[in-house]
Amino acid sequence: KVRVNGDHNELMHDLEVMKRARMVGDETGLPIMLHWTTDRELLNLLKRGDILTHTFTIPTPRVDNLFGGPTQADTVLPQILELKDRGIFTEGQMVNSHHMFEVSEKAFAQGWIPDLLGTDMGAVGKDMPNGILLPWEMTQYLYLGLTVEQVIERVTLTPTKVFKFAEQVGTLAAGAPA
Repeated sequence: KVRVNGDHNELMHDLEVMKRARMVGDETGLPIMLHWTTDRELLNLLKRGDILTHTFTIPTPRVDNLFGGPTQADTVLPQILELKDRGIFTEGQMVNSHHMFEVSEKAFAQGWIPDLLGTDMGAVGKDMPNGILLPWEMTQYLYLGLTVEQVIERVTLTPTKVFKFAEQVGTLAAGAPA
């Protein structure tokens, strides 16, 4: 995961970080997961199979979301819409500071839905291990209008395709690894 600052004023730093990550991704054959940005120069460094994460982020004066900065556009920004045509995956999550429910509702109402769903949460403590929030998050996507099948696909099968796992991983077939 490449965590760029996302601050418009620090673009040169972010471009250098992303160019280095691109080199590593190309050498290893692994996809890049880029922390949220709407900057075209950074997005142009993504290739088919890469991932843009935190799609429902909260807009700030320094960082835009799907609809722009603090002054929100009516529709998803064109450079974000173009990602799907380029074969770049998007990942949405609802569990931490990278989510604003009004943004996800607005995007879903326009038919814009992320390809992958995850929590972006590690273990919070001994009483809250990894993955404990995923079922809760999955219900939020049901509320937004996805079917059970679409939700399950986005947390199981689609990630196995993105990360090129064997076909038996990410399936609910009897006897398959969990």
